[in-house]
Amino acid sequence: MYQLTIFNSGLNAKSTNQSLALYFQQYLNNEQIAHTEIIDVPPYKNPMLNAENQKNPRQPGYIQQIAQKLKKTDGVIIITPEYQNKLHSGLKNMIELLPEEWYHMPVAIVSFSTVKFYTAQSIAGLQFTLWGKKAWVIGATYPVINPDTHFDLSGNAKFKIKTDQQSAVFIHQLTQCIQSKTHPQMIHPKFWKQRSSAK
Repeated sequence: MYQLTIFNSGLNAKSTNQSLALYFQQYLNNEQIAHTEIIDVPPYKNPMLNAENQKNPRQPGYIQQIAQKLKKTDGVIIITPEYQNKLHSGLKNMIELLPEEWYHMPVAIVSFSTVKFYTAQSIAGLQFTLWGKKAWVIGATYPVINPDTHFDLSGNAKFKIKTDQQSAVFIHQLTQCIQSKTHPQMIHPKFWKQRSSAK
């Protein structure tokens, strides 16, 4: 089983964000895909980002803890709402403060909103931020419209069969990305055979 980290970002981590995080934690455990840890991203506690802070080895304690966890995880699922068509600022700042830890990190994005299509802005903003750190962001995204109608606060899907089917495709892309990082010869055997014979 893989080790995945679920980042739960939002102003109220105990509401919709938490229900989505709990759903994925339960799904990954029930399907025996991964062990998971949920990390809440504080919206206000990140230091202001500048060149001095980014190179400062004495970051706040929780930033150092996140850095250590990222070094040990196989991949990341980020759950974020959309605020006024914008990306969650605390999440963006946390990513910017840890450029080395995000390098080639397999990442999947879950975004939610109460309005149709409004998740597109936060997903695009987060993708560009992660691409800037050379993270491996999977092509599939997981937009959720009106999440309260799909999940309860304990993370149980109200339409379980359909939701699990959607999640299976989404998580499969993430695990494929992880495998391509750790065992590239398993994903592209013909390429690696040709490369080995060329040496």
